[in-house]
Amino acid sequence: MPPRIVDDARMQSHIALFYFLIVGDHYRTVNIDIHFYSISKDLAAQTTRRLVVPEHSTLEDVLNILFLEVPSLASIRKSCLFAVGTSYAPMTISLSEGDQVSIIPPMQGG
Repeated sequence: MPPRIVDDARMQSHIALFYFLIVGDHYRTVNIDIHFYSISKDLAAQTTRRLVVPEHSTLEDVLNILFLEVPSLASIRKSCLFAVGTSYAPMTISLSEGDQVSIIPPMQGG
């Protein structure tokens, strides 16, 4: 069975409505690139994904949006590490335009 991925257009409209309700219709956004490795790549059925998120979003905010859009990834969330650029990052770090977030699942044997 292929991974369940929420329709991007529908999700973007839900996200836009959410932001409108929270911060009004004049919010700024940034582009964040997500990179998937190992099992996360299989679960997401892609190697990269671009998210458009509100300016000053934290890593945790971005991951919450990602896991809503790609629910199949939620099963490995607690066992993964996350990096911004080339460094592991805390969930509270604020992300900027063009940041790259890597989802790093646990090592697999073989």
